[in-house]
Amino acid sequence: MNDERTKKRGEMLTRRRQVARLYLSRVNETDIAAKLKVSQPTVSRDIKWLMQEWRKDAIADIAEARGRELAELDEMEHDAALQFVTTKSPQWFTARLDCKKRRAKMLNLDVPPTARQIEIDVRTLTDEQLDRIAAGEDPLAVLAGTGNKRTSETGETATPGPATGKPAGEVAVPAMDAGTPLDSGQSTG
Repeated sequence: MNDERTKKRGEMLTRRRQVARLYLSRVNETDIAAKLKVSQPTVSRDIKWLMQEWRKDAIADIAEARGRELAELDEMEHDAALQFVTTKSPQWFTARLDCKKRRAKMLNLDVPPTARQIEIDVRTLTDEQLDRIAAGEDPLAVLAGTGNKRTSETGETATPGPATGKPAGEVAVPAMDAGTPLDSGQSTG
């Protein structure tokens, strides 16, 4: 039983690699399905899974770059502080101050709390939520399940409430992992 499951998972991952290669070559879903001898809905699910994985990879890359940049700033600030203590030269004070300004900007520390951007783990958002935010809707309203303005039956405009009762930026959504349900990949037609 376990061997069969492992075999199916391997076949699914192989198919998803093929789907990715064809999709990135601008082959449409119907043609991909015909070429791989699977149903179009299977290809559609594979593409949806691939997009989620690619999105996770992009977020990880950004987080890694941010972490590396912050580490470099820490090192530069440390060096500038040592040079200032040793030389008392204003250029090292200015260099240290510049490092602090850059760090504050990267971490969004200079923005007043009322205007501060919220951090949302986009991996937890549905495609619909991402589309709505990309279209310009207020992210808090999207997380709360409302639009920018929603009018009640009485004609009053509802104010979006908190999404989950958690602090801003924390979203209670199940984590996605590579262990998605197995898809047999068999053609239905």
